[in-house]
This record gives sequence, C-alpha cells and structure tokens, in this order.
Amino acid sequence: SMQNRDAQQQKELSKKLITRDRDMLWWVDQLRATKRKKTESPFLFFSIALFLDVLIFVRGGEILDDLESDCFGRANQDSTFEIHTGVLLTAPSSLLETLPGIASLSQCISACESTRSCRALNYETELCVLFSTSATYEPDALSQSQFPVFTIYAQKICVRSSRSFCASSPTPWVFDIVMNHKLMGPEKLHRITLTREECMGLCISSSKFICRSVNFDVSSGSCSLLDVDRRSGVLKQNNGFEYIESKCISEPQLSLCKFKSIEDRMLKTMDSVHYKVKSLNDCKSLCIQKRCLSYDYKESGPEVCRLSYQSSLTLSHISSPYIDILGATTYELGACYNISVDCRDSYMIAKVRTNQMFKGKIYGMKRPNSCGLHIENQFNFSLQMEYNDIGCDVKEVQPGHFVSDVVLQHHSTIVTNSDISLKVRCNYDLLNRTVNNQDTFNVDGELGETAEAEQTIIHSPNVSMRITDRQRRDVTAAKVGDHLALTFRIETNEMKNHYEIFVRELVAIDGLDSSEIILIDELGCPMDVSIMSHVKQVNGSAQTLQADFDAFKFPTSDTVQFRALVTPCIPRCDPIVCNLGYPMYSYGKRRRRRETVEGSTPENEVLVGGKIIISDRFESNEEKSEESTQLLGGQPYRCLDAFGATIGGGAFLFTQMIFVAGILYFHVKRKGYSSRRDDGFANHPIRR
Repeated sequence: SMQNRDAQQQKELSKKLITRDRDMLWWVDQLRATKRKKTESPFLFFSIALFLDVLIFVRGGEILDDLESDCFGRANQDSTFEIHTGVLLTAPSSLLETLPGIASLSQCISACESTRSCRALNYETELCVLFSTSATYEPDALSQSQFPVFTIYAQKICVRSSRSFCASSPTPWVFDIVMNHKLMGPEKLHRITLTREECMGLCISSSKFICRSVNFDVSSGSCSLLDVDRRSGVLKQNNGFEYIESKCISEPQLSLCKFKSIEDRMLKTMDSVHYKVKSLNDCKSLCIQKRCLSYDYKESGPEVCRLSYQSSLTLSHISSPYIDILGATTYELGACYNISVDCRDSYMIAKVRTNQMFKGKIYGMKRPNSCGLHIENQFNFSLQMEYNDIGCDVKEVQPGHFVSDVVLQHHSTIVTNSDISLKVRCNYDLLNRTVNNQDTFNVDGELGETAEAEQTIIHSPNVSMRITDRQRRDVTAAKVGDHLALTFRIETNEMKNHYEIFVRELVAIDGLDSSEIILIDELGCPMDVSIMSHVKQVNGSAQTLQADFDAFKFPTSDTVQFRALVTPCIPRCDPIVCNLGYPMYSYGKRRRRRETVEGSTPENEVLVGGKIIISDRFESNEEKSEESTQLLGGQPYRCLDAFGATIGGGAFLFTQMIFVAGILYFHVKRKGYSSRRDDGFANHPIRR
C-alpha cells in the first residue's frame, strides 16, 4: 500500500511535468513560426520572445528544480538505476525506442538517462529497448525471461544521496535485485522502513561497516543490512523478500586477481562486448579494469572480448545461465588481493585485503604448523613474523635484509591452484637504524609444482584406478593446477559386457596419514566441485568412469594418496542427480538393493587406491637470485641500501640532464630553420 501511494505520487508528478513540457513546446513552436514572419510583424515577434523568456524563467526554473531535486519533486533524493537479471518488461504501448548494436549495458543505461521520458529498459547482448514506463508503475508487466538467453532489466529509482555516496561506483547502476530471494547470513543492522528505497539508502550510507547487501521484506518493510553478498553467502528462494546487492562499494586497490576457467561453457548474455582486443591477457586486464566477474575471448569472433558483471555464484537464481559449447572457455573471477608489508623493529607484518570473504589459512611456507593462522570469514587479516623466531623461518639474506615466504591457502587442508604465495621483505639501514618500509613483494600466483608421479594400483579381480591426464594417459609429472583425472575401469575383458561400476567415498590422504579430505561422498556426489568434479562415463559406457580434478597437495607432505570404494553391479548402475548449482548426473549412486535373483552375483565393494608424489616448485624458486623478486608486471625489483640508492639516483639525474639538453639543442635549431619558411604555412590551421 505504501509503495502504491508512492507510485501514484510519482505518476501524478510525471503527468504534471509532461503538461509543463507541452506548454513550453507550444510557445517554442509559436516563436519559430513568428520568427519566419518577423519582417511582417516585428512587434509580435518580440512580444512572444519576451513572454517566452518569462515563461522559461518561471516554469522552466520549476522544471529544472524538479530535475535537480531528483525524482520529480522528491527533495534530497537522487535518480539512479537498479538492475534485475533474468526478467523482462513487456509494455508495447510504452516502448520508446529499440537500439541495436549497443555494445554494453552501461551504454544502454546512458541512452535511457539522456532520454527524458525513459523510465526503464531491457538489455540483451548488443540490443537495447527503452520504455516510458517501469515495473514501479506497471508491476504486472514484469516477467521471467531466461530462454533462449536471459534478459537484463533496469529501471530508474530514487535513493537518498546515491550520487554523493556512490560517485566511485564502477557501474552506472547502484543496486542488483533478485526478487523472491533472501541471502542467508547474520544481519549487521535491522530497521523498519517505509519503502525499499529508504532501505537502500540505509545501506549505501552505512558508516559503521561496509554494507554489501540487503534483505528487504516487501510486506512488513523489514530491512536487514549484511556485510556479505552472493559471492560469500548462500542465496535461497523466499517469496515476499527482495535481495538487494549494493554496487556502491569502494574496493581496495587490488594488485593480484585469480581467475578460474569454466570449460565447454559460455554465458548466454554478456554485459559488454569489446572488439579488436589483441590478446587473452588484454581481455583479462580489461575485465579487471571494469571490475567484471566473467569474461571470454574469441568465442564469438576474432579479437572479441566479452565481459559480464555476473558469475556462476551471482546467477544461481537463473535456471540455465550457460550454453554448452565444446571447446569454449569462460573465465570467472575468484578473488583479488591487496598485499603490503609493515616492517617493525623486531618483526614484520604481512597485511592482506581482499574483495571476497576469505576462509582458510595464512602461514609461512616452510612452517605451516608453527607459523600460521586460521582465518574465518574475513576481508582484512595479517600475519606477524618475528625475526628471531625459528618457528616462522624468517631469513636474513644479508645484514638488515629479512625475507619470508607466505602462503594464502583457501582450503583448510590442501593446497590448490586458487592459492597464492607471497615473498615479503623488510630492509633496514643498520648505520642509522632507520627502517625501509617496502610495500613491494613477490607474488607467485601459480603455486606450480614440478612433480614425479608414482602410481600404486590396487587391483580387484575386475577393477582398477589410475591417475591420468584428461585424455586418460598415465602421468609421470604434475604441478599444482594441472588438469588430471582419476580413471576407474573394469580390466577383465570378458566381464565388461556383464558389469557396470559406480564410485563413492573417494578420499585424499597425505603421505603421513595425518590429514585427509573427502572428495566424493557416500552418495557419489562431489563435496567441492572446485577440487573434484562429478564422476562421469567415458564414451557413454559405465565400464570406464572418470573424475576430473586439478592437481593439489597437502602443505605438510609431498605425497597425495587416493582411496575409493568401487562396486560392480549387474546389469547397470543408476546415476545420482547431484545439485551443483545445476542438475548433474554422477555415477556414484548405489543401486537399491533387490532380492538376489537366482544366478546373479551380489554386489561386492572393492577398495582401490593410488598415490602421486609432488615436489614443491617453491623450492626451485629459491635457487634464483635472492636479491631480486618478480612483481606483477614481470619486471625485476632490486633492493638497494641508502648509499646505492643515492649513487643510482645521481646517475639517473645526470643522464636526464644530458637528455633534456639534447632536446633543447635540436628544438632551437629546428625553430631557427622553421622561421625561415613561409609564414603562411606556419600559420596554417592543420600545423601541429
């Protein structure tokens, strides 16, 4: 009811403004007609012109006041945009314009902003449709639109002080809405508000904490502010609620971003398309610059880079956001980091800021147990390392120069390709006892491992497990992040026509038998698809199964052991449907037990296993020059003491002086030559 009254007021004010516009346009037409005849009636021309000046001053001033006060008369509120993904506005009578070839959602919103009567828009990849109405006035005109592609709907809204608080927003929209959904998580602040716009205003103006999202109860006006969003929490359907995600967040300057690849899949709709992008790295850099969440390159044409502000985590409410295309790759943003080092008199502090809530461990590479912290859902955290503490293994590479390697590990147990290593340094001038605080550090974002693989295959009479690459070739070397697979197969040829197999309870164990992680649960579904994928058939046959994974290791051991239960069944094994954000069949479900038929063989579980020995590539990195580290741009950075820096700086200044003197000499000489040329050419407008 409150929203209906608010919509009615907006409609009345809009009609009032349209009436004013009509009056203004009529007088302008009269002035134009009189101007054409001003030689016949100059007095009438100047009279209408004078009256129009007064009208513009009075009514035009009122109109400008309405616009400048934002939202047509509602004081202290700014006009901005909200977007809805997967919905469509259908209002043919209110359609203003259809704009093909619009390369981005931002350009479509800009077109709506520059069209005075535009209230809302629909956007699909490179297609923009503008409307003079919106779901605020016609809520029944909004419907789901997810096939064959999903549509993005945006509309103008009025939020208090959104311009001042959101001036640094990377997008022209300030809120991303998911209707009939609620984010699970503890609320930081709760209020009862009259409208959803008031609830939005509370979020963007929050000063005690960073408000990242809001759960708004439409019926009661309950407004719950949270410091997490869909990338850190779980979004669930809840009718009557609106999930409101703020884009008005000032993120830290991020120096390292990790992306993961999604193979054989493309997003149906992208927010922007960029042409003539020369390389995949250029496309990635463009994504980081625009703060996008997903990108693909050359999938829709040569040198075409497509960006999206959505990802698999933010599109969980869309039934099928991806298109399955063999060979295609979508790159999805994981987390970005800003890392610095604080040098103190007897210790150093490695400080980390991230744009995605971190849950995992930070530790010294050589001392994961004695020098580390467990981080539980934090955006900012740090690790303090004493110089004289052997537990953290801080090395003094030369007098006053201390260095240590730090690992950010996302999983509580294993090291994966998502993890990063940092080399932090503190340099001290021992002559005058001053500290050189350096925020430079080494970042090795790959955590690559050179590996020698050693297999132990435990055979049943019929079944084996092998560690292979994705083409089912036995591996002899691996690095963290390499694409590997576990292949399960019935080895006895004469039994293949009678049996199928399924896999469950797959675990990984370190070489010391002190840590283990469950990869496939007792039902046959993967526990974490970012570590181990579902179990799938090979060539459509359940006699050979394969589970893909990216190589990982344990921080305390070079050995990773795999162990699983494999069960043959007659005549076939039924898969289980696993909910991985989308339905996925996994061949790991035990068939329902039936009465044993005479002549059949009961199911017998077989324990199979294998191991791979991985040597840490960090150790080989230490063989490189200890005086230099590699920064993000790939340029070497060398630590200099105060004397070396002074000598280097003086040499640099001397070189620059010679360079500038040479430029001045040639400039004066050229100027003298040019002055003798024709003055007409010298004054020609095209001369630079």
